[in-house]
Amino acid sequence: MQLNEIEDLIMNLKGVLNCRITEDEDNSVREVHIVADESRGAKQISRDVQSVFSATYGISLDYKKISIAQIRGKLKEQNSSKLKVRNFERNISRSKCHVRVILEKDGEEFSGECSGINNFPMCLRKSAEATLLAIEDFLGEDGILAIDDIKVVNMSNTQVVVVTMTAFTEERGIEFCGCSSVSDDKYDAAVRAVLNAISPLIERYIDD
Repeated sequence: MQLNEIEDLIMNLKGVLNCRITEDEDNSVREVHIVADESRGAKQISRDVQSVFSATYGISLDYKKISIAQIRGKLKEQNSSKLKVRNFERNISRSKCHVRVILEKDGEEFSGECSGINNFPMCLRKSAEATLLAIEDFLGEDGILAIDDIKVVNMSNTQVVVVTMTAFTEERGIEFCGCSSVSDDKYDAAVRAVLNAISPLIERYIDD
């Protein structure tokens, strides 16, 4: 396990500003120190960090090892600078699953569609990939985003969809990680996990 890699993944979580991981003499995680803003609760951030360790490295991290310091300050206004889910459709036709995701920003819609075999892992992945296609539609670029892995993990009494993905530039690929708790539908949570993962890139794009 490379500490700098997992620190980069955690810093891509919504609300996280900085991250520092320390190890014991046997190279196990001693503490995870996080600086965050107040856009999300400390408990939510802690669960996301546990999800990153579990889904990416197979490590069950004790929440007591996670230390979060939240900084007060004026948050960015995100009403108009945020991609929102306008519609999510999943249609089953015989052995096929077809997914359509529509995102919205400032009244303009961006869509992505994917199809695959009708089983749970495939439909979950296609939900995430359709979301990426809608994001690429927003960015005006094709083939720059890819899903690396997507899983449903159990955290305490909550199911969480965790996704890792890569955004490709001319120089290198940049890894992102995001998650979303499951309320009713795991496929809808997959869409929101992708948006959570990609939000740093979207915010950077909007700021530019």
